[in-house]
Amino acid sequence: MAYRVDNIPLILKPFFYCYAYSAAALMYGIILLLYATCKIVKEGKEHPTPFTHHIFVTWHENLIPYFIVYRKYQEPYAWLNHPLWFMKPVHLLLRWMQMKKLFLGSSGHGGREAMRQVVEHLKKGYNTMLNPDGPSGPYHSPKRGMLEMSIQSGVPVVPVCFELSNYFRLKGWDKKKVPLPFSTIRVIYGKPESVDEAKMDDALLNITSQLG
Repeated sequence: MAYRVDNIPLILKPFFYCYAYSAAALMYGIILLLYATCKIVKEGKEHPTPFTHHIFVTWHENLIPYFIVYRKYQEPYAWLNHPLWFMKPVHLLLRWMQMKKLFLGSSGHGGREAMRQVVEHLKKGYNTMLNPDGPSGPYHSPKRGMLEMSIQSGVPVVPVCFELSNYFRLKGWDKKKVPLPFSTIRVIYGKPESVDEAKMDDALLNITSQLG
């Protein structure tokens, strides 16, 4: 049986939490180091309208530069994230970034109910961030969950592209980008896309064309 973060047997919990907090602390330390040494340049900042809320989307390969740029949220965020045990360090990392609400779910693991809860919080003024090709690919192959979430909540989708001057890639289906110290992280915000159910294909094309 694949354990979720919320059903770990009591006998395994000490080992589980030791793993989770150690890995999360290591990741957060790396993020802070890279934030301190990298130059961050933001373009298209006028597109996400201040004081309103959005569904931000970026490819799964950009998670590490995303965490560097958004190391501490200034606005309320609700996240949908994979519930299996090995994701606990990421859940802790998100909490340390001041994320307000985390809902556990993904394809095949209660994703519909978790998405419904995120939609309800979007209606209340929260933001969210999604990887349209997550949680397990294929690489740069977008799913339609972001479109459904936009239609149901009335909140526009904002594509976010990351360009790195110096980086390497990790092995894995998503080929995660890891910026090197003293490199430049360029964040490019695309134009918000208000999704219409009758034009979902056009919306998907508009969004993915801005993701790079």
